Amino acid sequence: MDLAVVVLDQPVRGLTRTPLLNEQLFLIRHPDMAGIGATCSLVVLARLPLVLISPPNIVRTKLDRAFAAAQLDYNLVAVVNSTSMLVSWVERGVGATVLPWSAVHEQVTSGRLIATPLDGDEWQRDLWLCHAETLPLTPAGEIVQGLIIQDVQRRLLPGALLGARSLAALDET
Repeated sequence: MDLAVVVLDQPVRGLTRTPLLNEQLFLIRHPDMAGIGATCSLVVLARLPLVLISPPNIVRTKLDRAFAAAQLDYNLVAVVNSTSMLVSWVERGVGATVLPWSAVHEQVTSGRLIATPLDGDEWQRDLWLCHAETLPLTPAGEIVQGLIIQDVQRRLLPGALLGARSLAALDET
């Protein structure tokens, strides 16, 4: 493996990381799921039927930790192993989930799903471009790395990717 785009919440020994982007997480729900305000609190989220990704997963870990810290039981109706299955089940009304805009922008834009911001600053995830520290990138790997960074920068243009910010810019502040 020359390169990988990875969701990380802390450094990993042996990997060189290049910051890509920070994504806000949203409650993703079917339009028929009513009773949600402009934002969604953890208490409201706990009451909803939830379809979540199986652990280990950073979004799932954030949810599990937040519910445990608040001493809230939550209504888990299904556990799946893929984002596409999560989205499909939410579209069918099985339950709601938590994902970034990038995973559901087409469904939200078309009106098939609704994305509601979650209350609190902790509801975000960071994407990094990684490669092994011990193996320098090949010339082809360097080209691919440049193309990935260009693509991410294009997606970060205003209005292109709701709730996403440059991770490099956040690191500089």
